[in-house]
Amino acid sequence: MFQLSLFYNDLEQRFYEAIIADLKRGSGFVNGKIRIKAMFENKNISKEERIKLLKKEYGIGGHSGPNEPTVWYDESGIGIELKTGEKKKYNWETIHDLLHMLISQGQY
Repeated sequence: MFQLSLFYNDLEQRFYEAIIADLKRGSGFVNGKIRIKAMFENKNISKEERIKLLKKEYGIGGHSGPNEPTVWYDESGIGIELKTGEKKKYNWETIHDLLHMLISQGQY
């Protein structure tokens, strides 16, 4: 049981690193990262409205590469598939909170 716990933590760490790396690259559209940062800096936009704007900014699509996980965006959130085949989906509220953390810590 202890080994399963270590594996789970390692797997969660790999997912966390993958989603953070993807968020740091922006939405994939020209000036998307600037628009996203501005959303969070605008104190007149509620969390619910930012989530709607994030869904629109990312749209439906994704990307992959030989040395990176497969990432896809849709109306329910952002999905990650590691090269080992494990998948995880992050809903837009979680994406919002992760972006908020990155921006507030100056990592975006």
